[in-house]
Amino acid sequence: MAAHGLVVVVLGLSTFSSLAPQLAFDLVGSPTAVEEIESFAEFSLTEEASWNDAASETPLVADATPVTAGSLEAPTTAGQVANAGPGPGVAPLGDLAGALAPLPSGLGPKVGAEFFGVRLEGRRICFVLDNSGSMQGGRLETVIAELNRCLAALLPEQRFYVFFYSDNVYPLFYPEPAEDYVAATPAVRARVQQWLDTVELCYGDVVDEALTAAASIQPDAVYLLSDGKIQSQRDLALLLAPGKTFAIHTIGVGLGQNATARAKLDAVAEANAGTFREAEVAEDSRLLAVQQPRPYHREVPGTVWGRRVALRP
Repeated sequence: MAAHGLVVVVLGLSTFSSLAPQLAFDLVGSPTAVEEIESFAEFSLTEEASWNDAASETPLVADATPVTAGSLEAPTTAGQVANAGPGPGVAPLGDLAGALAPLPSGLGPKVGAEFFGVRLEGRRICFVLDNSGSMQGGRLETVIAELNRCLAALLPEQRFYVFFYSDNVYPLFYPEPAEDYVAATPAVRARVQQWLDTVELCYGDVVDEALTAAASIQPDAVYLLSDGKIQSQRDLALLLAPGKTFAIHTIGVGLGQNATARAKLDAVAEANAGTFREAEVAEDSRLLAVQQPRPYHREVPGTVWGRRVALRP
């Protein structure tokens, strides 16, 4: 009887163990994701948390369906662009993390290009640029003028990629994104300039998704341009987290008297072996923004840009 009783107890414990729910949580972008993130009052990073842990939970380009690196197509060669074709959504980037050809990162004293006074070091340069509503008043125009200027000074050995971020992550040449870093040839620079003319302002701040996208393509350095208004403590913790394999240089344009924004961008650069720079809005850019205002998707989603802007009463 004692033996039978022991068997019953063992079977019972096994049954309860098998009924325990196995839960898995994924961060998936949604039309209300921006507002939900902003509602977090506090966020603290545990000792075990790292950039890689946080980044692995975030989709590369958030839209109706999350995108993972394993589901993406193989990339084309540098300078080629994938044709997204008609229809909604953002064309997925190639699996650059696993297919990029190895390149030495050092360029020695030959480096000469600068972005707002910060040297463009390395062979793979990634620009992560804010196109949210706070970039009105000539700020976005100032950034675009500086980007066009610095691309003209890149070395032939250097390649670059651009992400804009606001309500969503917008890869280079969106809505037909490039699937690899591109060289700053005259033809590519001309196409970039034409694409930059199409950029629109959108409500939102998915800086966490933008940095995850940048990390996935193995940059040597990231140049993060932001208004500094990183309200989500979760996003700020992610930017400050250790474990990144690239430097993050931060640039703030037109910060004015916003000491908090300035301090956040400075802290992000310091935590990631980068440099913080501040720039004023150029007067000709301020005038251009008045003469040729860019659409701003704040309440109603757009058909191309601003597709994740939340509908609000």
